[in-house]
Amino acid sequence: LGDESRIIKVLDQILEGIQYAHEQGVIHRDLKPENILMDCDDYIVISDFGLGRDIDSKTSRVTYTGRPLGTFGYLAPEQLNDAKSADERSDIFALGRIMYELFTGDSVDTIQDLTRLPVGIAALVGRCTKKDPGSRFRTVEELRSAFNSIVAAKGRKSVDEKIRAFIGEAITQQELAESEAQELVDLLCQVQDDVDLVHEVCMKLPRVIFTQLWNLNELICKILIESFTVHIAAQGWPFDYTDEIGGALMRIFNAVPDSHIRGVVLTTMLEMGVSHNRWYVMGLTAKALMKIKDPTEGLVIANELYKNREQLRTLEDSL
Repeated sequence: LGDESRIIKVLDQILEGIQYAHEQGVIHRDLKPENILMDCDDYIVISDFGLGRDIDSKTSRVTYTGRPLGTFGYLAPEQLNDAKSADERSDIFALGRIMYELFTGDSVDTIQDLTRLPVGIAALVGRCTKKDPGSRFRTVEELRSAFNSIVAAKGRKSVDEKIRAFIGEAITQQELAESEAQELVDLLCQVQDDVDLVHEVCMKLPRVIFTQLWNLNELICKILIESFTVHIAAQGWPFDYTDEIGGALMRIFNAVPDSHIRGVVLTTMLEMGVSHNRWYVMGLTAKALMKIKDPTEGLVIANELYKNREQLRTLEDSL
């Protein structure tokens, strides 16, 4: 109880085991925690298939018409009336009860209160334990797919939280340990398609951290910067926030050594300043242009700026 990552790991193995049993044509019919054994710290064994039967069979040596078989609390309603009516969905009912018990710590004797569960897990448990078998998941494979989707979503949320924690540390301390910087790079690789989070990262990361990340993984930094510049150029922003964007672009310009990326950043800065009529941002663009001394880099950046040459005329007096 409380160790959600461990609960998720255990549950996935349970679901995998029952999915395999069903694929082999076997229903367990008596799933409960006592029948789930730990062979070692990380390996689950599902035991006691004594009440199990073939999916295609309506009888077995332990099935009697009109009699319930299984353990109360984990027993699906249809099994209470007639054990012969049990199918894959009866095991799914028991899986839902086990899932509830793992997350809450309650025994199955208590009333099931879905509000005590994480939202996604509550939806799974609620569907698994429907009175009508037709309203449950049809197969354990379908249940497991839904479970893994929820876990993946929670994992993504955790990634976002970790990235924001690193940003906060970077802003406060103006540095990250090498191991922390590498972990941040790895996390950023996972969220490169999330334009809103990329925007937040580029707006907040200090210049020195950008340089540190660039040295660790130049490619992911290029992807993030290009995504950021496309995102901010594609829409309008309030005046004050436009100035903040200009400041972020200037930090990136000063942080990275790649001439092409610096040209992209300069062009975006120019476009933001002129299109939003922000003299502060146009002034930053002029300052950045005056920092270019290398002729080779000058040619690369000139090639980028040529696309916005009409806007560049606005800076003639400043330059």
